[in-house]
Amino acid sequence: RMTFSTDIAENKTSYFYDENRDPYALSEVKMADKGGANPDEVSYTYYTLAQDPLNNGQIHTVTTKSHIQTISYFGAYNKDSAVRSNPNNFGNIKQIETKKHSGELIQKIVYEHDKTGNISDATYSSGLSETDPNFENMNYSEKYKYNSLNELIQDDILNKNGTAKQTTHFKYDANANVVENLIRDAKGTILPGSKSFVFKDESGNYHDNKILSITDLDTNVFHDLKNAY
Repeated sequence: RMTFSTDIAENKTSYFYDENRDPYALSEVKMADKGGANPDEVSYTYYTLAQDPLNNGQIHTVTTKSHIQTISYFGAYNKDSAVRSNPNNFGNIKQIETKKHSGELIQKIVYEHDKTGNISDATYSSGLSETDPNFENMNYSEKYKYNSLNELIQDDILNKNGTAKQTTHFKYDANANVVENLIRDAKGTILPGSKSFVFKDESGNYHDNKILSITDLDTNVFHDLKNAY
């Protein structure tokens, strides 16, 4: 097991485990700059048999100095209607709720899954947007579509009222590499972040699946990476 790591700037990260439950289950991660300055930590808890027998051992909470995140999962067939209607929901993440230590909701994410277990819908909501307009963008939803290989091919982002905000289309090559991600807003304008990737050379050969070039589709700027490796 890893007990600590130190990066090139001598920032240290220490790892602690739940010895009573699972010697490989992280219970706490502590981070500090060189000399122990600016300490920070993240702690984890896991579902027990008493809390949720079917999801025993899954991460239950993640706690930091600023917030606590609670994760819930789809449960038993005879207790969870979402599992009865779609058995592939079983064991998948149902909801992630992030709150301040005061109890104020920062954000809640609710997931739905398709018949093969892929996430099909994610709905994001935030209590902060009720008092601060800067957080309005935390209230939206996403819908995902996949091809027959379970590769994500479309990601639709919808505003809180259900109107289209932006759509991303993905294309893949035979090696399952993303060769294009095209992002458009509701008007069809290509947005920054849209890129195409080339993995094969002029002879049609791959080079350990390395990216040979990238083109920014919103500006048509070409980046040659052949000599970057």
